[in-house]
Amino acid sequence: MHLIELIPAWRGHKIGSAVFQFMLEEAGRAFGASVCIFEPVPLQFESPFPREAADRDTLLAHETAVGSLRRYYVQTFGARPLRRDSSYYYVRILPEYA
Repeated sequence: MHLIELIPAWRGHKIGSAVFQFMLEEAGRAFGASVCIFEPVPLQFESPFPREAADRDTLLAHETAVGSLRRYYVQTFGARPLRRDSSYYYVRILPEYA
């Protein structure tokens, strides 16, 4: 798994969104890709998240963070679940980038 993370001082300025959009555009141009498949992972939790070792509050915090991140990708990039009950999402790369 590869993660892109911004230092705290740079967060909240839509830089991460701009980088993700740029990556989608470049994938379309360079590789003719039409879909990007990814798993929203909240960076405040280690990946893979150790569910067996987590207490109830940590599990709830993790699920809340994942839900928030999924909503963000849906609202910002039009992402959709890969299939029902999947942790993976996909984004179609627009034809003008392919």
